[in-house]
Amino acid sequence: MRDSCSHYPFRRRLLRLAVWLALVCQIAPLHADSVGQSLAQLWRNHPDIRRAEAAIKAAGYDRTAAYSGFWPYLQTDLVRSNRDGGSDYVVRAVMPLWQGGQTLASIDSAKAVQALAVADLQKARLQLGLRLTESYFSVVAYREQAELWRRYREVLEGLSGMIRRRADAGASPQSDVVSIISRIRQAEASLEMNQAGLSAAEAQFRALTGADGLPSGWPDTGSLLTAEEAGRALERALQAHPDLVYAQAAVSREQADTRIKRSGLSPEVALRYVRPVGGDSTAEPETQLTLQYQTDGGVKAYQGWQAGRQRVDAAQAAVESARRDISSAINMAHAQWRMSSVQMEQQAAAVEAADKVVESFLRQFEAGRKSWLEVLNAQREVHETRLQLVDQRRNLWQANAKLALAGLYWDRIVEKDVNQTGISPDGAGGLTP
Repeated sequence: MRDSCSHYPFRRRLLRLAVWLALVCQIAPLHADSVGQSLAQLWRNHPDIRRAEAAIKAAGYDRTAAYSGFWPYLQTDLVRSNRDGGSDYVVRAVMPLWQGGQTLASIDSAKAVQALAVADLQKARLQLGLRLTESYFSVVAYREQAELWRRYREVLEGLSGMIRRRADAGASPQSDVVSIISRIRQAEASLEMNQAGLSAAEAQFRALTGADGLPSGWPDTGSLLTAEEAGRALERALQAHPDLVYAQAAVSREQADTRIKRSGLSPEVALRYVRPVGGDSTAEPETQLTLQYQTDGGVKAYQGWQAGRQRVDAAQAAVESARRDISSAINMAHAQWRMSSVQMEQQAAAVEAADKVVESFLRQFEAGRKSWLEVLNAQREVHETRLQLVDQRRNLWQANAKLALAGLYWDRIVEKDVNQTGISPDGAGGLTP
């Protein structure tokens, strides 16, 4: 009995620790990741990435299979005679010599399909990266704005105490008390709306990443592109942007498929070694040089060739369309990047000036030279200026992410996390398109 009682203090400590951990798990934020860590994890685990990687492997098998057109093959025939009821077994070893260039065209088509699969993987990474960064910075901005709304409400509550004391002393009318209460209620409603937006953004972020982690905060300023890098984003994109590479690979595939259709217009030349096996045949083995052509296949091949030429023209038009879309997207992102960079500096100066205005208005109000409504308006203006500063910061980072992703500066976003996630910088499975 004494021994069992001696364990009670230890058990109580364990119980307290368990309760404390449960409270911490409910109150403390979930595991937070940087934008680079979130992006690297997304590129490694998202179903679209796994699908694209599987398509690359499948295209590799198809490419190997295309070379089988150069290999000899065996044919076996069972020939039954209607006259005497006998049957012959014939084995043919066939070595293709000429098929109108079909084998080479099939190999080129398989290579183009593999290039399409690689470009599709990079397109998936680009689109997921754009979605993730937009969601990431929205969460961070909503979170910071929520804190600003809380501070604004606290400031208004502090001003409410001051104006109540003045109203009780007869130095201010009761309408001033009503006005501050109205502003507090508006602030609380806006805070609730901001919280709803934050919850929606967090839910979108978790749905995209498939994990419980949340954004940790704004990235380091070293992740911002320099003016020179931002200026070269369009040039880099027009060389290896995933959308452009995909469109160019589609042209190569259509050209190869058109050559395959055109090969049907040519006869097939093959070398055959024929040997009868079993049965009652007394024929001797022989080597044959065969020339084969089917007229119905020629008609189909001609029509397929003409259709393929039109598909090539359509694919080439898609390349030009991709160039225009890429140029438009990067130019818009670059303009937003420059505008947000300038507005960030101006907005920061506006916040500092607005703080001084509020202090001045409070002193003038106590001296009787400013009305209470002017003080509240000044306080609201400085609060809105801070909110706009957060919006400008979000716009800047989102524009920076668009430029970095579309301009192929992917290492600027995930550079610190590449070795941790195992993403290799190669064309099929890495960072560089």
